[in-house]
Amino acid sequence: VEPDTSNLETFSHRFYELLLRASTEFETNSKYILCANGYTKKDYCINDYCKIAQVSHLQGYEVIYENWRGGPYSFKPFDSWSESHPLEWYKNYNTVKHNREQEFELANLKNTLHAVAGVFVILFSQFGLNTNWKDSSLEFAIGEGFRSTHNIFAVKPPIDWDSDNCYTFDWEAIKNQEDPFARYSFK
Repeated sequence: VEPDTSNLETFSHRFYELLLRASTEFETNSKYILCANGYTKKDYCINDYCKIAQVSHLQGYEVIYENWRGGPYSFKPFDSWSESHPLEWYKNYNTVKHNREQEFELANLKNTLHAVAGVFVILFSQFGLNTNWKDSSLEFAIGEGFRSTHNIFAVKPPIDWDSDNCYTFDWEAIKNQEDPFARYSFK
């Protein structure tokens, strides 16, 4: 399907596959982040995953798909969390996953694109420019705060960080510590 605004509602079996894969990858990464910080429970849900946004500012990450017909397509996959609303793409993933026969049209380009970008953002929020599948020396700036590593997406990190939420550290001074990383309490 041509990456074009007129095709955002186009649905298919391939989009269904990709939507399910990307959304479950988002769930897996979210669970891992929560567990690595001591937040554990038997069954996780989106209400647990949204806790990550408190720390990572996921709602502030903007993604741009540069190869969009007619110019770049820019969006924020977690934007609705800034107003305590559900993620539309995640809600639609669950709907189509549990009721494909009646809701198959939700397996569309828009939801799939947002889910894949959601995975990219959550990885980027943890690992920065090391979130690429190519040589990180290929980084280049594309303007207006967006950064890319020659991946399918370029990303613009949020700029709303309080100085209390920022940190610097001397890796040489802490690299030999048994557990040099602090944990965040999501409770």
